[in-house]
Amino acid sequence: MTQETSIPTGASPGQIDVFARDAAGNILEARDLTQMVEMALRLYSGKNTLETCTRTVYENTDDSPEAKAQIEMLRETMRQQDAAFEYKEGELEEMVSVCPVKAVKKIFQAYVELHGQPPPKEAAVFSKKDGSVLRRGEISEWLKTGAEACGIPKAKVASHSLRRGGASAYVAAGLSDDHICRFGRWTSLAYKAYVYAHAGAVHAALKVAATKVPRFEMN
Repeated sequence: MTQETSIPTGASPGQIDVFARDAAGNILEARDLTQMVEMALRLYSGKNTLETCTRTVYENTDDSPEAKAQIEMLRETMRQQDAAFEYKEGELEEMVSVCPVKAVKKIFQAYVELHGQPPPKEAAVFSKKDGSVLRRGEISEWLKTGAEACGIPKAKVASHSLRRGGASAYVAAGLSDDHICRFGRWTSLAYKAYVYAHAGAVHAALKVAATKVPRFEMN
């Protein structure tokens, strides 16, 4: 992870450079993207003093006990809703797994199928069939549509929700304040105003609180 205090010559605010690496840590060419297991993104922004920063994310292999438990819970929920419906191999695993590395691999494969060759090095990662670049407003609309399908008012969801959701997920995972601030480019603990408490943790705390009889004293 690196960070700089100025935007390099030739870059512009909002630009993101993507670097793919294999299991050995080697940077891959576009034609070898299917071998990617980690992805580094270099962001150029004028948001604060950290105008240039690089963040690396890793492929989710779906073999953790937590992921398996989520898959089984989802399978049972779907079975209760429609016992006759059959899911394709790996479909439930894909619904549980939120993995940007796998998502970019799929985008790459779709590009090759559409154009018959890998994209050029300078091509935009998030582009549409007509070659135009995917905009933040479109991503925001997708999030609103997904939220509405889940019964969440779409007015409460936008692209910035990903920032709040990311901070909340890292808190639930037990990441330290220092790491969360650095990853989210916060220069203070202001990120805590973004965080939603994990439902499981709150539920457990409420169960304990219900059995306690507090003793109050005046200050």
